[in-house]
Amino acid sequence: MLLFTPFKDLGPRFYRFFGMLAGAFTLIYGLLNYSLINSLWVGSIFILLLYILFMTYRPSPIGIKVLFPLTIAILFALFWEKSATFFQPLIPGPIDFALSQINFISSAFLLGATLNAMILGHWYLVEPKLAIDPFKTLTRAFISILVFRFLWIVGVMVYYWNVLPSATKWNLEQLLSVEGELVFLIQRLLFGILLPLMLCYFIWNTVKMRYTQSATGILYVTVVFILIGELIGIHLTLTTGFLM
Repeated sequence: MLLFTPFKDLGPRFYRFFGMLAGAFTLIYGLLNYSLINSLWVGSIFILLLYILFMTYRPSPIGIKVLFPLTIAILFALFWEKSATFFQPLIPGPIDFALSQINFISSAFLLGATLNAMILGHWYLVEPKLAIDPFKTLTRAFISILVFRFLWIVGVMVYYWNVLPSATKWNLEQLLSVEGELVFLIQRLLFGILLPLMLCYFIWNTVKMRYTQSATGILYVTVVFILIGELIGIHLTLTTGFLM
């Protein structure tokens, strides 16, 4: 998401902050999963340190366009390497594996875009004369990814309904039964999709009117809803096999 925001408008402090935030999350992952630490994790920490130093002493768009994307690519490679250990597709094969990676990546992008937009809203308290265009850009990105996630869930369910072998239809019954995961499915759709989509109208209109504090407040609520929804989605994915 940082690639869609102009460096000259936001300044190096904004990008350095996100480098430090990404470093903190990466360190927490390592502390919680120290047995899984490998060269990819160490490489991501090293490049993030380079990025933070770069944005501190030699701020330039090159750091955003090279070092930060490289770190994200390494972290995704680390995720792909470990994903096979905790997720088994309903239909083994390259198609379902590719779908699972798109599902997890789009989930990460949605959380990232929402959090990025919320923090940018706070940045207008630091830089009150900041142009509104970066906020509009991130808001459009967040809404677009949210709509994609909604269409993705619908499309994946239609796909599974048509291709799922009858021998594994019990996964669908588990997902849609009250005794199974139906309550979680309703919460996932309500908090993760429907309520955020409703809030998008208010977010976009407050951003257009340059009411940045109001938009940031609504984004706070949206971040909480989406975080709840995506966590429930991960639970449903791991328990039923359906990509949520």
